[in-house]
Amino acid sequence: QGDLCVKIDQIMEQLPVVGGLAVYFMNPPLLSYTMEGIGSVVEIPGLRILLHNTVNKAVADALVMPNQIAVPIATPAQGVDVPALRNTPVLGLLRIQPRSATNLPAKNLHLGSRSSDPYVEVEAGDQKYTSSVVSDNCNPTWPEDEAGYVLVYAKVQAIRVTVHNHATMWTDGFLAQSKPLHVEDAMFQTSFGRGPLALYTNNIEITHYEEEPPEKEKLGELSVDFTLMQLIPKQLCGARHILQAK
Repeated sequence: QGDLCVKIDQIMEQLPVVGGLAVYFMNPPLLSYTMEGIGSVVEIPGLRILLHNTVNKAVADALVMPNQIAVPIATPAQGVDVPALRNTPVLGLLRIQPRSATNLPAKNLHLGSRSSDPYVEVEAGDQKYTSSVVSDNCNPTWPEDEAGYVLVYAKVQAIRVTVHNHATMWTDGFLAQSKPLHVEDAMFQTSFGRGPLALYTNNIEITHYEEEPPEKEKLGELSVDFTLMQLIPKQLCGARHILQAK
């Protein structure tokens, strides 16, 4: 489930009029599949997660922005710039600064007490930022100077924010998730002081931006700052680009 984009590019004044097409997903699609026969082995704890992550990465590497399938229709002799057809203009860098989280689930048991070792993941297209791990704390605070960056290509591009427990590959490290955000939503979240992001369990699939998840699925909150650093043309010894924070 997802929105497949088809971009018509390089319009020409001769037949076939269209220089080429580019096909891609602006955001990672929601994949659903079942395994039969020998595929039932994926029900082994941890293996299903590994398989799911592998399939998602394969799709992202092929078809999720900035990756795309470019199909030239006209020929280079007719003026088609094939490398430009495969090029995806970058909007800018999204700076992510995790601040703190509250009321995260406790997944680890150590010396009779329960806690978690949380870290934040932010995904945008095929890009992913992973924060540092805060050990043994369900109400973590990250270092003040910590920040990460992901490339973004449109203000309507979706970003996914999740919190995980640092563990082995055979353990489900999921702790909590926020509602999906657009890049523009994330900027407003910081610029207009909308407060922390509400976090929810993984008992529900949060696929729509507008719908509110059931209150009973709400966990704690995550404070994170977003800053979009756009590419702004500047004359610096010729035509170049510099980053400007928005």
